Amino acid sequence: MCAEVRWRPMPWCPRCDETFPEGPACPRCNARLIQRESESIAETIESVPALRGLTVSRRYRRALGRLSGPKGPSPRVLVAALAMLVFAVGFLLGRLASVTPSPGPTVRALPVVDPLALDGVQGSAVYALWSRDSLATVASQDLASGVVEPRLRLSAPMGSGRVDTRVVTLRGNVALVAGDGNKSYIAFSVDGSPPHGWVDGVEAAWVSSEELLVRHRDRALTRWLVEDGEVRSEPAGRADRLWQTSSGAVVERDGMLRNGSPALGSQGIRAPPLRQGGRVLAVSGDGERALVDDGGAAVWDGSSMQRVRVDGAQVVGASFEPSGDRIALAIRIDDGLTLGISDLRGNTALKPLDTKYRDCDPVPAWDDDGKWVYVSVGNGLLYAAETGGGRMKQVRTNVVGCGLAWVP
Repeated sequence: MCAEVRWRPMPWCPRCDETFPEGPACPRCNARLIQRESESIAETIESVPALRGLTVSRRYRRALGRLSGPKGPSPRVLVAALAMLVFAVGFLLGRLASVTPSPGPTVRALPVVDPLALDGVQGSAVYALWSRDSLATVASQDLASGVVEPRLRLSAPMGSGRVDTRVVTLRGNVALVAGDGNKSYIAFSVDGSPPHGWVDGVEAAWVSSEELLVRHRDRALTRWLVEDGEVRSEPAGRADRLWQTSSGAVVERDGMLRNGSPALGSQGIRAPPLRQGGRVLAVSGDGERALVDDGGAAVWDGSSMQRVRVDGAQVVGASFEPSGDRIALAIRIDDGLTLGISDLRGNTALKPLDTKYRDCDPVPAWDDDGKWVYVSVGNGLLYAAETGGGRMKQVRTNVVGCGLAWVP
């Protein structure tokens, strides 16, 4: 059996800072050896004769006390830190005050396109485009700068196949009609308000800045009202057709072309007596004239027709100038499209478009002063034609279908 060996600390000399197995005094300086684990600091000091007689002044004791205590920060450092804190808080409050909540969803900007290099062109063209993430966007393209901004954006109501579009505007309000031949939907937005859609409908027209009429396949009309940020709908009778003009909506009902909402009992002109297959293409803003297709284009004033002189051509879309004195015609001649500007007597000036007919019936859009007409022909190009001159320009867009409108 091995005997248990217990370790005991060796005596230590506080003056020489060494341990010696002999004792009880240090063999070098004769100081008393101590056991460090058992003796107190006072005993250690007492064991050193020189320390017992050491006298320290009060000033040095205070200085040694300050050095031995925790060191505080410098006053300059405190002032600098406080100034930085005040600056950071002020900057944060300024940034928060500059951020205002958006009333609608935040959307990214669209790519800039080439501007129309023509003097006097002002305003924006409004059209629909389909993005890759299955969103339907009504974009506003500034004609002078080429900047394209979204006006409303919703999930696409249909696939990426062939889509027919119509865009109608009135004093900044926008409505989009999109259909694929089987179904048709409408989305709309009052200027500055979030978009609303999709609702079932085949035609749409703004009566005023707060009222939109929608016609359904069964001829029923629905009035959509946007007031104080709230949207509500109500039945509005029935109608055979619905058009957008520069002054509001025009409906065909009970053999009459009526201005405004039919519920108001507004009067208009008698609808033209059309043969089988005839149709009304456009109505003037005052509701006093219409352009009809009855075996050829003609201007109807309620009692007689004035033929438009376009031999061997088919008018596929039209719109009246805001003043009502002229008509812009999208004309199909053979396999091509031509833009025509006609007066009320049927005299027409032709402006050929460098494109073929693509089974798309464009509706030309006038600007407010009647100096320019814009048209989209279904191939992604936007044409601008000077109504009183020969200047014409085309720019590339991302338009879907051939729906196009103009806003100031």
